[in-house]
Amino acid sequence: MHCANEIDLLNDETSFPSGEEYRLIAENAQDMIIVIDPETLFFKYVSPSNMRIMGYTKEEFLTRSCLDNVHPEDREYVAIKLISAIKENTSGSVEYRCLKKDGSYLWLETSGQMYKAANGTSGVILISRDIERRKLIEQELQKQLDYQNSLINNMNEWLFTYDCNARLTFANQKAIESTGYNIEQLQNMSLFDLAVPEQHEFVAKQLKDRFNLRVSNSYELFVKAKDSREILLRIKSTPITNYYNSQISEVLVLAEDISEQRRMEKEMTRLSQLYTIGEMASGNEIRNPLASVRGFLQLLHKSGDFARYNRYFETMLEELDRTNLIINDFLMQAKNRIIDLQQNDLNQIIKDLYPFLKADAVMGEKTIALELGQIPEIFLNKREIRQLIINLVHNRLEASPSGGNVKISTCWQGDEVILEVVDQGAVAQNVLDKLRIQFYADNDDSTDMELLICYSVAARHQARIDVISNDNECRFRVRFKTTGNS
Repeated sequence: MHCANEIDLLNDETSFPSGEEYRLIAENAQDMIIVIDPETLFFKYVSPSNMRIMGYTKEEFLTRSCLDNVHPEDREYVAIKLISAIKENTSGSVEYRCLKKDGSYLWLETSGQMYKAANGTSGVILISRDIERRKLIEQELQKQLDYQNSLINNMNEWLFTYDCNARLTFANQKAIESTGYNIEQLQNMSLFDLAVPEQHEFVAKQLKDRFNLRVSNSYELFVKAKDSREILLRIKSTPITNYYNSQISEVLVLAEDISEQRRMEKEMTRLSQLYTIGEMASGNEIRNPLASVRGFLQLLHKSGDFARYNRYFETMLEELDRTNLIINDFLMQAKNRIIDLQQNDLNQIIKDLYPFLKADAVMGEKTIALELGQIPEIFLNKREIRQLIINLVHNRLEASPSGGNVKISTCWQGDEVILEVVDQGAVAQNVLDKLRIQFYADNDDSTDMELLICYSVAARHQARIDVISNDNECRFRVRFKTTGNS
């Protein structure tokens, strides 16, 4: 019965506002109500709240288009939305700035709807609401957000987050620049895509600890950049708790690139070892026993009593001499000496060596090509740089296959002169690691000693050797500073 009464009430036309009541509603509404002509866009009716809020008189409104007071920067956008809605007879809303009579602009949100009157005339009813306060709050929030993003993106550390599926959900600018991926690519990756394969099991454990045990932790992790470089990170990871359900929603990671720091630590270890060997060299603690053994072998060899063993004596003497040469190479690198640096033309040093290098290549059925660019003179020790070039080129000729080519090039980039030797051989990563941190030589091959000497010469020239090696090509880049190496 109660429902029937409600239906009767809805069907009773007297329950709807009369024309006079509609007028009272419009004239007492806080929102601004206007009616415009759909063809000219001129005002046909404005409610009193328009005059109160905007400051214009009724006559001033009725003599202009509804677009006249729209901010010039917003006018085209509002016009397109309004005309489109009129043509398609659809409703909609738009936010824009509108000029008040006092010259200031007010943010409005306007919604509209076409109508058709009983007498056949049509129009557009627009209802506008003052959203100035909301816009000011939004702008203030945006400023705070921009400030926070600026802080995050100007950090020298990586900052990123990941979810319970190890999917990356955010990365700051430092992480983007260091890895070489853009933000879209990173957000399509997981921690397992970023970490080197050897550490996937370790990553899985860290993931479990963060979400299940809810504990923070610090650890080191190798990640892969887009160009296949491996970057060592020192990581601090902290679970993020959802405020509403107290569940761990994501993990926040703050990471520092310590690749260079670790390289310097290894270099310090190497220098310490060099110093130790240098100390031994100064006291002849290595060569004196060898000299004694060689002397006794020579006496036995010449005595005649052991003539039938002469072949063995000769072999032992040769091996001792070979050992002494290797030790001399070690000691030469270990000496803590100041080298004489003078301005030299690196290109000319290479040209002078070219006939010798070419002959070495021909003997191994290989070729050498020069691509020497325009470079300035730099401070070098000519004798040591000649040794570096000879060792490096010979090493790469030995590593190249029969018929291979070794290219020697120079160029000038910024504050660096770069010497590059490119071949079709390869060099094992573990060999490079050992060369960087200690004296290393294979028992069956002396070529690693050649590289060791190259590294040592480069270090004394405050130069850096970069190696890019893959299955088809190996590049050794020696980077000399054009300033500050004197």
